[in-house]
Amino acid sequence: MTIVRHLFAFLIFTASIFDAHAANLTAAQIIEKARTAVAKEPKFLERIQGLHFEIKFVSPENKPVSFTMIQLVGPKSRRELSYNENYTVEVITACNGLEAWKSTREIGGQKRAQNLIIPYDQVAILRDMTINDLAFYSAPAEGTGSVSYLGTEEEINGKKVYSVEYKFDSGFKIIRHFGVNNFELVAYDQKNAKGEIYRQQVEETEWIEGVCFVKRETIFMNGKKVSEAIYEKTVVNPEVGESSFAFPIK
Repeated sequence: MTIVRHLFAFLIFTASIFDAHAANLTAAQIIEKARTAVAKEPKFLERIQGLHFEIKFVSPENKPVSFTMIQLVGPKSRRELSYNENYTVEVITACNGLEAWKSTREIGGQKRAQNLIIPYDQVAILRDMTINDLAFYSAPAEGTGSVSYLGTEEEINGKKVYSVEYKFDSGFKIIRHFGVNNFELVAYDQKNAKGEIYRQQVEETEWIEGVCFVKRETIFMNGKKVSEAIYEKTVVNPEVGESSFAFPIK
């Protein structure tokens, strides 16, 4: 009985050491371990200069909601092409890092597309979103933002996580939650313009060219499930011309 008590005490002591060690990790250390977990070798991340995603969104009842294609070309170019559930409305948002525009049109309709120039403060956010997406968890470059470790108190989808907040000087913010046991991405949070918190919880991943990408995620708004995102296609270093980001002439 004495041996059992001593063993139990040892296990508690060992667990307390682990918890103390976990709490002492810095944001930089967590990010370094997360980058190691997301790629089989560092060279696989270093060679990524662009990404192409095709994403289908469905409701909690598995009904189509929308479809979005995202093209990213380093260091700062971004193009998003979105359709509604029945593909009658098309919305394109594009940014080359210096300027950005948005075009909305009814497919098959008689009206001309509505083209808008996006204000520069929003251009800066789109630029930083692109930099962030291609950085694979790296902190913002010096003088452009910061990262901070928020703690390990929260448990997401049954997993204890390290929470790291990324803040860019443009105003773009994102909180990433990495698993304590393996440093894999568990979820990430963002706020919309209304202050509503969107959480994208990773449900399934896939390996492409030595890098782990999200395959499917559940989306919550203020804690309530609103949709699922299914990444139907992910391409590393796609061929995208500069004209894709140019303001439409017509």
